[in-house]
Amino acid sequence: SKFLQGGTVTVLCGPSGSTKSYFSTDLFTNLLAKGNEVFCQMLEEDKYYWVDRCLAQMSGESNIMDYDWCADPKNHKKLDEIRAKARPLISELVKRISCVQEDVSFGDIKKWLEEVFASGAEFVLVDPVTAISSPSKESWKEETKFVLFCNRVAKKYSGRIMLVTHPKDGQKVFNMDSLA
Repeated sequence: SKFLQGGTVTVLCGPSGSTKSYFSTDLFTNLLAKGNEVFCQMLEEDKYYWVDRCLAQMSGESNIMDYDWCADPKNHKKLDEIRAKARPLISELVKRISCVQEDVSFGDIKKWLEEVFASGAEFVLVDPVTAISSPSKESWKEETKFVLFCNRVAKKYSGRIMLVTHPKDGQKVFNMDSLA
């Protein structure tokens, strides 16, 4: 696939609930399991949520995301077995998933991207870029500069970047002009 070639930026767009994050984290964990240097910046939820989600995907046990199921003592043995089997991968996920729980700017994400690529990243996921805040009334200018920066940093390090986004508010038909 062309989007997995070095020096590329891929934008994944879809409405809420269209499994963008599911696809992205599945790709992320598969690349990690194959020994790739991968990192992600998740701008919604916390690290525990994303590690559990990755664990649910890797193990095939979707109930890991059901906290009532996890709390039920009759499921503890199965949950412990899943976690024990995945412990080395969980350890890597914890190191490679970053989460921001407050306002984050384009400058913050640019700095993070430069740092992870300089440290050896091959693939980086940012989900969703629509959560990046801009105080500017002309935020589209910052957005354009951000995408151009992503192109430059991906090429500089022969890295791969996936940006997850949503369609603009009110869009019913999606095309390249629909990206938020």
